[in-house]
Amino acid sequence: MRNIIDKWQARHADALLTQAMRETQDAAPPLTLRSVLGYLFAGTFVATAYLIMGLGVFIIYASFFDWGPAILGLILITFGYFLKPAKIKNKDKTYRREDLPQLFALLDEIAEWVGTEPPKGVHIDRECNAYMTEFRRPHEWVLGIGLPFWAALTGPQKVALLAHELAHKVNNDPLRSGIYREAQEVLMNWHETFYIDEVTSFEMAAGTRAGAPGTQLIGMFLIERLYGLLMRFVFHESQRAEYRADALSVSVAGRDAVIDTLELLTRVEPAYRAVRDLYPYRSEQNGRIFDHMAKTLATRDQDTRRRYFQLAAKEKRRVDGSHPPTTMRIEFVGALSEPDAILVPKTDFVLIDAELEPIKHKEGQRLMQELFDAEVNN
Repeated sequence: MRNIIDKWQARHADALLTQAMRETQDAAPPLTLRSVLGYLFAGTFVATAYLIMGLGVFIIYASFFDWGPAILGLILITFGYFLKPAKIKNKDKTYRREDLPQLFALLDEIAEWVGTEPPKGVHIDRECNAYMTEFRRPHEWVLGIGLPFWAALTGPQKVALLAHELAHKVNNDPLRSGIYREAQEVLMNWHETFYIDEVTSFEMAAGTRAGAPGTQLIGMFLIERLYGLLMRFVFHESQRAEYRADALSVSVAGRDAVIDTLELLTRVEPAYRAVRDLYPYRSEQNGRIFDHMAKTLATRDQDTRRRYFQLAAKEKRRVDGSHPPTTMRIEFVGALSEPDAILVPKTDFVLIDAELEPIKHKEGQRLMQELFDAEVNN
């Protein structure tokens, strides 16, 4: 059975890669039958919250505010209100243009080249990664940069990374914003309505608690199945968007810079493990922890690079994740044509790193102290 599923996954992953190659010449992601069905499917889930609220309003209005139906109507309105997707708030520390003028100057250059607006803010974290996301309160796009990943990159690779993230603003990535993310929220809210916790499930199985109502069990089962079906659409469109972002990144930074940046992702796991070299984390609590992780990411040792690339190449070709396997993305980028011209930024990377340095040391000190408290002083 597992072999059948793996073969099905690999076949669809290869088909998606072929589709992504065809779509590189399209100015915008073309609509496909799958994407249309996905949007309709997601829109239906989002609509349930508003339909329930609308039904509550109709009952109150149709009953001429008779107190019995009015109470039912108010209950439905309240239930629908809690089902609807929340306006996601930006609660993390966010750096603005006045905080990081050099970084935002580079973002301005890349955004102009890509044909979009730069993000309104930047999150700085400890991850070997980067991201772009949309918040609704306030409504803004925010870029996330992981300190160890940034420290491992050369200038062209930094341009490639930022171009890839900015590309998510223009390629309809369902995990960054839009109807798909709202549908996920609504379905999770529905799931909470029918959810049976593990303790209750165990007590029911042991016979020490009366069974849950059949409607609750059926509702939870159906919502879980529908959520799984929705995620099939989400992951397919998200992987499609990742390929498009890689292609747009090539048009900005060039093919080699994008491939080199993607290759770093094959060494994320040893980079996290490298933190143990600094045990017991007590001396020089500063940004050196991120530099140490970056050294592992950007290693020049060819045997190490080859070994982790080969491990990454063994990853199964699948479509049930938000990103295609890294080696498939490298395969995709390697098949693209080199652009006629690439962006040569006017912004000095040394100045960008200098303005990030205080943040890096502050976050490094916090991380090393947390590790000391958790592993040594506990």
